[in-house]
Amino acid sequence: MKSVRTLSCALLLCGFASLLGAQGVQTGTIRGVVRDAQGLAVPGATVTVTSAALQGPRAGTTDATGGYVFPNLPPGTYNVKVELSGFQTVDRPTTVPLGLVVEQNVTLNTAGVAETVQVVAEAPSWYHPGRSGTIQMGPQNKLATFGEIHPRILSDMDVKGPLVAFEVNLTVVPESRSKIATRAALKASDLMAVKRDFAFVVEDGVEAEKVVKAAKSADKQLISDVTVFDRFAGGTLEAGKASLAIEVTIQPREKTLTEEEIEELSKKVVAQVHKATGGVLRT
Repeated sequence: MKSVRTLSCALLLCGFASLLGAQGVQTGTIRGVVRDAQGLAVPGATVTVTSAALQGPRAGTTDATGGYVFPNLPPGTYNVKVELSGFQTVDRPTTVPLGLVVEQNVTLNTAGVAETVQVVAEAPSWYHPGRSGTIQMGPQNKLATFGEIHPRILSDMDVKGPLVAFEVNLTVVPESRSKIATRAALKASDLMAVKRDFAFVVEDGVEAEKVVKAAKSADKQLISDVTVFDRFAGGTLEAGKASLAIEVTIQPREKTLTEEEIEELSKKVVAQVHKATGGVLRT
């Protein structure tokens, strides 16, 4: 009788052990590392997992290495959300199989800034009209003014010109929305840039900015920069006309451009400037 009881207890213990073992593989795990666009760890990010298999969301924060882990998750379909001020929120769907660990690494990109800064050809009266401007965020929020001082002011001060100046209103410069010191990924090309100069004859009242914008619009992917390096009026030019010279920087991304491709792009620049300003290539 004693041996029967001993055997019964042994079988019962085996049953419990089998049950506990089975329960140990009834769940899965989600873990991962959160990094920024430069590949650096992002600590303090809020990670939330949700699923119909859970009674409610589970949340945590990334550690000093950017890591996080959610163990003991019932098998099912989950959504992993990663949030941090200054970064774009990321949602990642994933499936947790029975008894397995799912790696869900996340890269956070910085959030875009909503404000737009404009440069307009307006400035206080002590600046030279047409040779000065204002940097602003909307018509009421003027961040800075710059340009040549008006000849009348220079004469009153007995100063020989030209003289340039600038003013910055630090009290209206908005603070950064992002509290994270991070930079967007550098998208540099290993191909040599090509520079081409153009001189356009335009009406004397045409703003240089209009010519620059038109030239850039010829190909926003290949043209990385446009700068004005000369303005000329008089001489052999007709009355009411001016010559604006610009330097266009062409930055190939995928392959070196052929002379034919560069020539075709140059024609687009000339066409866009003519369409926007009526300007013609100076010969």
